[in-house]
Amino acid sequence: MKPLGFRKELVMSIQDDVDIYILGNGFDLAVGLPSNYSDFFKNRFRHAVSSKKETLTAVSKMPTCNAWDLIFANYIEVDSFWCNIEQIIANMAANNNPFMMGLTMSCILGLQKKTPKEVRKLYASLIRYFDSHYIDSMFKLKSLASQKYCLKHEEIGIKIVYSILLDELNKEENIFMDYLDKAVASIDYETLAEKLFQSIRDAHSEDRKQVCMGTADLPGISITPKQIILSFNYTRFGCWYNDDVFANINGSLKDRNAIFGTSDSANSNWDFSKTSRSAMQSDPPTYREEAMSAINASDKVNSINIFGHSLQEPDDPYFFDIFNKARISTDNVPIRFYYTETAGRPFNKRKLINSARLLFERYDDKNGLDRFSSLMRSELLTFNRLDLTL
Repeated sequence: MKPLGFRKELVMSIQDDVDIYILGNGFDLAVGLPSNYSDFFKNRFRHAVSSKKETLTAVSKMPTCNAWDLIFANYIEVDSFWCNIEQIIANMAANNNPFMMGLTMSCILGLQKKTPKEVRKLYASLIRYFDSHYIDSMFKLKSLASQKYCLKHEEIGIKIVYSILLDELNKEENIFMDYLDKAVASIDYETLAEKLFQSIRDAHSEDRKQVCMGTADLPGISITPKQIILSFNYTRFGCWYNDDVFANINGSLKDRNAIFGTSDSANSNWDFSKTSRSAMQSDPPTYREEAMSAINASDKVNSINIFGHSLQEPDDPYFFDIFNKARISTDNVPIRFYYTETAGRPFNKRKLINSARLLFERYDDKNGLDRFSSLMRSELLTFNRLDLTL
């Protein structure tokens, strides 16, 4: 029975190893889902933009218009290529933000002659909206004007305006969920997503498969490590084994709990962070906790595989936690970036490599390491094109 005992211990060891897959919005775009914020706004504002009125005015007339629609429309009017929701949320939530301070004082005192021209129309549109939808809050704001001014009033006023914008952000998230629900239904998303994910797995199938050598009494078997999929999308696909984990980090379309927000920064209003907004939901997603628990419970991270993530700073905490668990500074864990190319649209590989470099620079700065160059030299960090037609 000794060989069986040894074999069981070996099998358990392998089964506690994990492959981590990180999927960004580029994954959904690659299968044909119009999931970019730019796609959303083109659909949301299509009638307003096609009208002869300026974008902000036309959007304000939409029956389902909310405060964030007005804010986003103002950016689109300035830059038609703008489409980054979470960057604007971060700007609004920044401490000592002149825009928010100006908006708050305009709510309290009314628009002033010295109000900058570039924000005057947006302030006016937001104040009209607040007057119509937040009567009690606007009464509290305007009552501050009748009191002797002090800095405390400005602080109170900003808190009220932030509270309004948090309520309005819930509306924008629900509208985005409705849009995405229809977009998913318009294509064979499940089949296409499974095909793309399978191609990512196949790209390193020989690395993933681990073989237990048998004995005279017990033949050898091959075992595939557990899969942990961290998706920054709201979509889901596939049927997974019991030990596998599929986590929608920012909420899911299925559970209707999408989260827009910022990173946990000391330089911004924490109420707008994804961590805070997740905790405040009546049915908050626990995907991140489940995924990180599964990673922490594993004996070893075999590989980290990334497809379609923009590698922007708000998601740094997730990457840093994974890098630390994988002990990338000592354990020689391969980190593989994957991408696809379509006819007429070559992939910007240089941009991907530069984004990865910046990610590792931020990680190195936090941990006192120097990993990017050494990982590249040792070929533990690779950028791989998938030969795939969807």
